[in-house]
Amino acid sequence: MKQHFPGSRPFHMDEGYSGPLRSVPYFEGWYLRQVTADKSRSLAVIVGLSLAPDPHAFIQLLSGPEGRVLKVRYSLDNLIARRDRFEVTLGKNRFSPEGLVLNIDDDGQSVSGSLEYTGRIRYPSSVPSPGIMGPFSWVPFMECIHGLIAMDHRVSGSIIWNGEKTDFSDGRGYMEKDRGRSMPKQWIWIQTNQFKQPGDSLMLSVARIPWLGSSFTGHLGFLRFNGCLQRFGTYAGSKISGSSSDSGLELQVMVKRWILKLIMEMKGSGGSLDAPVQGAMSREIIESPRSSVRAILRENGILLWEGSAEPAAVEVTGNPMKLLNSG
Repeated sequence: MKQHFPGSRPFHMDEGYSGPLRSVPYFEGWYLRQVTADKSRSLAVIVGLSLAPDPHAFIQLLSGPEGRVLKVRYSLDNLIARRDRFEVTLGKNRFSPEGLVLNIDDDGQSVSGSLEYTGRIRYPSSVPSPGIMGPFSWVPFMECIHGLIAMDHRVSGSIIWNGEKTDFSDGRGYMEKDRGRSMPKQWIWIQTNQFKQPGDSLMLSVARIPWLGSSFTGHLGFLRFNGCLQRFGTYAGSKISGSSSDSGLELQVMVKRWILKLIMEMKGSGGSLDAPVQGAMSREIIESPRSSVRAILRENGILLWEGSAEPAAVEVTGNPMKLLNSG
């Protein structure tokens, strides 16, 4: 398989193919989400590979607001993924920071079209903190490494799914990736860049992290507002708390003199996606593509910024209160 992964591994670890440090089991996947200009429709695209007893590559699609899902398997022989940048070709489909091309005809499902991405806003990277996970990005035994490719970018083009055309011109997009052995057993994840001001964006991930025979609840994320970036994470000393209801979650992130309050409402039943366990895509998780979030940022108790966004993508696996109240 070596010929399918050209280029050397770059300093910036959030983008290109990384590959297993030692041996299988292993997975790696890229997540690309786009929302139309009128915010009425969304499309999440996941492309990746599973190196387990049943090795294969895959594409998963999730459209909103209805939560329609398509999952397609490919032989690894059809995969070309660069190490020095995010550039993945799988069959007749192509993915990069500049856009994507979909050409799928599988089991009566047809998806085709192309999207162009411009104006990408990248997450800051440095040697001690080479991505959204900060120094944890360097830890070789982490169960899962989370990367961020684009906090926000402009989208143009269209996608046709079973004859239904969705125009994404003047829409907004987001890109991230994950790699490792397994996704966490429990997590909360939210992402949106559908605030009133283009370029304002939010991502928060809370998960139970295995660590040296034990585990802890860790979190990471960012809020970009008015051209400013507020980063937060367990490694940076921020704290998180929350409460839940039948319809959603209320989270509070405290970092230094700032407090970020998030009020999330999960709408609809969501779509079922496959997630990795020991490299195998054997776990079902639900992503809601049409949730909403209200964000309130205060500095020293004074309102600094607030905004509402819909649609937001939300995933909640396991008991959120058990996750938030664990040490």
